[in-house]
Amino acid sequence: MLTITVRELLLADFFRRSEVLAGEEGLDAKISTIYVVDSPLVYDNVIEGTFALTAGFYLLENEELQVSLVEELAKRKAAVLGVDLWLLKELPEAMKQKADECGLPIISVHDPYSDIVEFITSHIFFKYSREFVNKGAIYVRLLESANQNGLQGVAKNLYQWTGLGTAIIHGQKAHQFPEGFLPDGIIEAQEKWKIDRVDEGSPELYKKNIRQFSWQKYRWYGVELWAENKRDGYIFFWNHDELVDQNNYQLLDLAKTICEIELQKILREKGDYERQKTRFVTELLQEQIEYDKGAAIAGTLGLELPKSARVFYIYLADETEKGFGMEAIDAIEYAFLRNYGKKTLTAFYDQGIFLLVPSDLAGEEEIATMVWKALTKVISQKFYIGVGRIVTYPDYGVSYRDTKKAIKIGPKIKNRRQQNIYFFDKLGIYRFLSPENITKDAVAFYNDYLKPLEEYDRKNNSELVTTLEAFLQTGCNWNLTAAKLYLHPNTIRYRIGLIEKMSKVDFKIEEDRFNMSLALKLAPILPKDDGPAV
Repeated sequence: MLTITVRELLLADFFRRSEVLAGEEGLDAKISTIYVVDSPLVYDNVIEGTFALTAGFYLLENEELQVSLVEELAKRKAAVLGVDLWLLKELPEAMKQKADECGLPIISVHDPYSDIVEFITSHIFFKYSREFVNKGAIYVRLLESANQNGLQGVAKNLYQWTGLGTAIIHGQKAHQFPEGFLPDGIIEAQEKWKIDRVDEGSPELYKKNIRQFSWQKYRWYGVELWAENKRDGYIFFWNHDELVDQNNYQLLDLAKTICEIELQKILREKGDYERQKTRFVTELLQEQIEYDKGAAIAGTLGLELPKSARVFYIYLADETEKGFGMEAIDAIEYAFLRNYGKKTLTAFYDQGIFLLVPSDLAGEEEIATMVWKALTKVISQKFYIGVGRIVTYPDYGVSYRDTKKAIKIGPKIKNRRQQNIYFFDKLGIYRFLSPENITKDAVAFYNDYLKPLEEYDRKNNSELVTTLEAFLQTGCNWNLTAAKLYLHPNTIRYRIGLIEKMSKVDFKIEEDRFNMSLALKLAPILPKDDGPAV
């Protein structure tokens, strides 16, 4: 018969909240079975080695029954009594004294009976059997758990079988059992984990995939999960003190196979889901869906359709690079959930990523910065973020076109760059001035006023255009311009005189000042440099 002592059982993470309330001298008693004793009528079913469980409702304010329970269990050589103190609040003194006298350990328990029963029976078998259970049977059990409850079901099974806190990580989501045992911040810090091989070169079959992980003061063991030829997650046992035993190696190996099958299924379902969102965005931008219908479609996708929103659009700076992957979508969605507690419509669209953000959620700069930080953690390519104006349903297409314009023009404009984030609302004159509507007359205007200065600067390595910009920005003030450019005022006077002569202007005349300012605005968007082809 397979057994485990009470003392050994209390070392399991499953019982980390349990306390020894009485009968400490009996902790070396061996457990061989488990039974619920919530009535004095069932004492005859208790045998030697029983782990007895009670909620104590029939013991309330009845000292005679309290003492009798301990005596009957001790007489039948029960191994331990587990008491749920939800009703009793604390162990009655009469029970404590009798348990100490009889040497019957009494411990507190905090989990549902069904979980305790499954853990005890599974733990005795897996942790302390010399022969590992039939692999095929365990494979089937894990596969059933995955099919019924996904990765969370697998995590629960592994925890119940090993007694170790178990987590299955997929992206920024942790399927963990018991719930909430992972330290704060550990999932977000995945890129900072240190990962080492365990016993590299060991001939043992199951050690080949085991890794030791560490971060800050924490250390744990597990395996990497792979899907579509890339690492897509982890399974680990939260075990700080010693390496998991051979049985747990085998469990991890089996669970790795099951979880990778489940990840493939998740990715297929995720792909279908993303294609549905992309189709929905296409329909929204055609501006032909009634709001009620659009809201209903959004509901089937687990989303809300705002009546007032702005569009954010993310686009790779290098068009020759491979487009965004699923990890980019996941990172953005996770950032919204973590910071605002809700999902937004985030979808692949037109070689980039489309976001529809409710106008009342947060400020545009806050959201853009959050998205920027989320993406830089998962992708290395340079990208742009365009931010459109706030619009009401169904005019999302207007805001989307704003984002394209912001990305097209933003990189060309000086003093408009913030981590390659470009806001349509901050484009100023460029909101209606763009490369697409540049006419021959506009090019001729630029050639008359600014092109001579640019050509002179190229030939003579001078800075007439820079001086012109500073002069106009300071309100045509000689001294302020000189201070801005770290030059003598007389140098500024000389350069401005040269500019007036070459461009045939007089800066005392308001119209000439306006024309030179307009020529400077035209310069970045002339056809000589098209910028991102969004």
